[in-house]
Amino acid sequence: MGRPPAGPERRQQILDATIQSLRAYGVSGTTLERISKQSGMSRGHIRHFLGNREDLLVAVTEHFFAMLTDQLPKESTHPDSFTSLEVMLDYLFGEVFTRSVEDNRLVDGLLEVARTSEKVSRAMANAYGVLEARIAATLAREFPDAEGSAIDEAAFGILCLALGNVFLREIDPSLPRSSMALKKCELIVAPLGPRAGSNGSAPAAPPLPSSENPSGTPSPRGEAVDSLAATLEPFPLDPASVTSGSPETQWAHLGVMEQTAYGMWEMSEGSARDTEADEVFVVVAGSGTITRDDGTVLDLAPGVVVRLYAGEHTEWTVTKPIRKVWFAPA
Repeated sequence: MGRPPAGPERRQQILDATIQSLRAYGVSGTTLERISKQSGMSRGHIRHFLGNREDLLVAVTEHFFAMLTDQLPKESTHPDSFTSLEVMLDYLFGEVFTRSVEDNRLVDGLLEVARTSEKVSRAMANAYGVLEARIAATLAREFPDAEGSAIDEAAFGILCLALGNVFLREIDPSLPRSSMALKKCELIVAPLGPRAGSNGSAPAAPPLPSSENPSGTPSPRGEAVDSLAATLEPFPLDPASVTSGSPETQWAHLGVMEQTAYGMWEMSEGSARDTEADEVFVVVAGSGTITRDDGTVLDLAPGVVVRLYAGEHTEWTVTKPIRKVWFAPA
């Protein structure tokens, strides 16, 4: 029998060596000499199998993102989408997508090259386009009544949040950025309508795994909600945010009116830090305080109305379980 062609194997060696170098040394440190040493092949062979440096980086871009695509959780009957909305968000804002500083260094390097290389820029745009299309396909399956333009806008927004979360977490890992981004995902998908199989009674917003915001159940149109008796969904606080006691929180998304989402939230006794989103809320039960960065202390009691601003840092201290009705931009 004849020997199989060596080309694909040699290409794989070169691509693996280039990715290893980019992860360790970035673009400036990834020289043909280093790739040659790590791959065990001469510079002439590298040029023979993959062309010039730009061609090599295009091939690395396509190969690296293809590897990431192969790792995506897939729906067996819908291979071009995620298994579910929850699985998609857990992937995009979980450790798999945000895990590797070395991978971030690699992508940073490719982005740097893409600014001056149309070929690399196009390869990266195509790669992220595949992921955006997969997000859109998942949303379209989960929200069959939503218009195509709304699905596309939501998919783009979720992708931007996921990518921004990756890079900002690396710059400042002290903030619960994934939780903050997931809050915004909740609002992005809320206007898309009821999820498939919900018969119109389930919330437009999904449960958000590994976040501070699982979804609740909106009231049917025209039905009043007892803000004190309504059942909320429990979800964990980020342990790093807890400053005293063992507070627990619960949350519900009730719906969207024009451009405003609304729902309920509660917290048991204890203290925890938070980075706020834009919000107005009314306390309906309990007592405690909110301490702002400037030292201002807000006393919380039934009937108190509070305005919070995006990005401000607060510490919540609850002495009697607090429940609030909140309103935020959708």
